[in-house]
Amino acid sequence: YLAATEAVRQLTGPEFVVQITTEAVGIFSPDEQIAVVRAVRPEAVSIATKELIPDPSAETAAADLYRWAHEQRIAVQHIVYAANEFDHLLDLVKRGVIPGHRHSVIFPLGRYAVAQESDPAELAPFVAKVRDNGGAERFDWWVCAFGASETASLVAAAAMGGHCRIGFENSFINADGSRAGSNAERVRDLQAALCGIHRPRASRAQILRALGRPD
Repeated sequence: YLAATEAVRQLTGPEFVVQITTEAVGIFSPDEQIAVVRAVRPEAVSIATKELIPDPSAETAAADLYRWAHEQRIAVQHIVYAANEFDHLLDLVKRGVIPGHRHSVIFPLGRYAVAQESDPAELAPFVAKVRDNGGAERFDWWVCAFGASETASLVAAAAMGGHCRIGFENSFINADGSRAGSNAERVRDLQAALCGIHRPRASRAQILRALGRPD
């Protein structure tokens, strides 16, 4: 991560935000996830709550990491794969395992669906959870989406006030069904699809805040 993030910064300039992830994909243990965040000290990181805290015995170490990250003003974004995991996140916040009042969450649509195909309708339970637990004053919510419906899912999220993450990690398919030749092409495709929604471009500070940097 250290070499990769530095290479990205050299290519993109000071305004670009670089976020790492601890997403374990069944390979990395909670201790390894914690170790990489402490070693890299990133400006932003996404963490899957259910992977960092697979059972109550992992809460103490996780709480130490979340507290340290909060003190370091690292933007922590919580990966929530299912609506019921949002309830777990709320419980961790309520009990102080995760500090702070304002939080960033990302919902990966289609991650565990058949053939990893997303559906914009999957948004409904996530958006309801955000709405019923403080809404935009308490949560910045993001969506990434797998498969051919990636663009449609992200446009739906943006229309409802969410933020979008797009790229080859999730899909190679443009809105018209063609195969994108680059990650930049996928970004341009989404930009074109969003032109009627009139969401302004965010600054570096706004992006970091939306990714969970403490105020």
